[in-house]
Amino acid sequence: MSDTLSRQNPFPIALEGSLDFHTVPYLRKNLLKALRAISAPAVELDFSRVTKVDTSGIAMLVELNRIAVSKGGEVSLRGMNDQARRMMRLARLDQ
Repeated sequence: MSDTLSRQNPFPIALEGSLDFHTVPYLRKNLLKALRAISAPAVELDFSRVTKVDTSGIAMLVELNRIAVSKGGEVSLRGMNDQARRMMRLARLDQ
């Protein structure tokens, strides 16, 4: 996953609130549906209004990226706060 925009015209999705074990199941279902609906699965997730990310949020991002890459696309992240970046570093997904 990259935290900069690297594909032309990615599908923008703005996230808000916490990405945690309470919210991820619903969010995952809807993000997977959106990913399947677009022909070129380049997605940009805007984290500027996300307040918290836990391990279930990280797992969801890994799954979304895996699916996008398998379809020739990618998931880009932008607007991540320090807590979200720290979680990405801890999961070694910041490289």
